[in-house]
Amino acid sequence: MPDDREDLKRRIKLEYQISNTIHSEHIVHTFSYDELDENPVLVMDYCPDGSLRQRIGKSLNTDDFNRIFIQILSGLDVLHSYDIIHRDIKPENILFKSGTALLTDFGISANLRNRVTQRNIRGHSLKVFATLSYSPPEQSQKNVAFKLTGPTNDIFSFGVILYEMITEGKLPFGDIIELKEDSGVIEKRKARGEWNVEILEKFTRNRILIEIIDKCLQPDPEMRFQSANEVLQKLSIYKPDLLIRMSFGN
Repeated sequence: MPDDREDLKRRIKLEYQISNTIHSEHIVHTFSYDELDENPVLVMDYCPDGSLRQRIGKSLNTDDFNRIFIQILSGLDVLHSYDIIHRDIKPENILFKSGTALLTDFGISANLRNRVTQRNIRGHSLKVFATLSYSPPEQSQKNVAFKLTGPTNDIFSFGVILYEMITEGKLPFGDIIELKEDSGVIEKRKARGEWNVEILEKFTRNRILIEIIDKCLQPDPEMRFQSANEVLQKLSIYKPDLLIRMSFGN
């Protein structure tokens, strides 16, 4: 439909503007935008090694595990330094090129320097975009989504991904079947901070990783890590000898 087409064009143009502006080894770069028979076309980095979705569920060795989640955090750190909030971090939006993880799909991202989110007279968002399994509770609440948009949105999503990587495909607030049957249950669990730590502890005894996930998944944005850099500091990645001991099997 015409309205849908214009909305799609707007989001793909946003994708181009963000990924053309930011130059980082952890952000998929877009080289050009055009339209072919009124269909938007992007020319972007070729990432031949698939997405994180294809790797979740498979046993990752310590080096691969550490490298992937640190590269995701590094990409978020760069993105947030431009005041861009991704708002849809999930395994499908993390691609690989020559062993390096890159963030992609910025079609629903928010630019804190140039807010274009449509709001009603009360300041509530008119539209809410989210992937329920990964989005923070505030993102789906129209009355607070706009004012609570910030880096902590993506930090929450990162916590879900880290949980999923460790548990080989489990989700902290409920599986896909529950999501399809009653998404409201998932939303209530997120709002209460009721994530499944028991499943996580079956896969790892590493208290630092468990503490990181717990802080990422806090329902109150102010209680989460406030930046990707805070998570990196918690991991002490600037001291390589400590990183070795971050193995999720320890």
